[in-house]
Amino acid sequence: MKRTLPILLAIGTVTLGLTQSMTAAPANGSFESGSFDGWRLDMARGYSSSNHRYRAAGSATVVSSFGTSPLQSAIAGSKFAILGSLANGNFTGNRTYSISLSQELALTQGDTLTGWSSFFNGDFEAQDSAWVKILDDEGRLVTTPWRENSGCVPEQHFNSTSFHSTTPWTQWSWQAPASGSYTLSLGVTTHDDNNYASYGFFDNIFVIPATLPVPEPSAFSLVAIGAAALAAWRRNRQN
Repeated sequence: MKRTLPILLAIGTVTLGLTQSMTAAPANGSFESGSFDGWRLDMARGYSSSNHRYRAAGSATVVSSFGTSPLQSAIAGSKFAILGSLANGNFTGNRTYSISLSQELALTQGDTLTGWSSFFNGDFEAQDSAWVKILDDEGRLVTTPWRENSGCVPEQHFNSTSFHSTTPWTQWSWQAPASGSYTLSLGVTTHDDNNYASYGFFDNIFVIPATLPVPEPSAFSLVAIGAAALAAWRRNRQN
């Protein structure tokens, strides 16, 4: 009985663990690894007239702070991701360039995907934007739960912060309408010459399950067996 009891309890514990919700939480959702582990980084490139070569159209890094006044720090933990357009790119042609992080998630109907984002408006023209997008399993855009734009005239450029200012951390959320595979994409997009840098900040991304996980009947049976074994073991000790 002394050897059987731990085995039964272990089986019950493992079985209960297997019956937890199958929701796939974002890997490295707060970037506390200090890297982009779990994310796919896509970086567009453009031809620079000043450098006479193709260059990355932006930047991507994980930091603990940004700026000086006010200092931007993580909303959770100690690190967050920054995606930015490129200053002094001098790209030729009227083109669009995007820098993005993405990963696929298996969500259950009713699960809520949420996170925090912020934006530094670094271009006086409406050429830059930062965004969060959700795509379906065929790559089609489902929704854009968060977006900010650059520019110096908010009434014309539809931005929520002034030129050379940073928005407060803003929480965005989206509820999965059906179970399936979705792609979460975080990004920055810039148009034309790409001469002034704007930045999108991303942090604390996680999934809120639709319901609390309910153990399978077989799990209850194993727990009951374990409880009975524990009671018998205690009686034997008393005798």
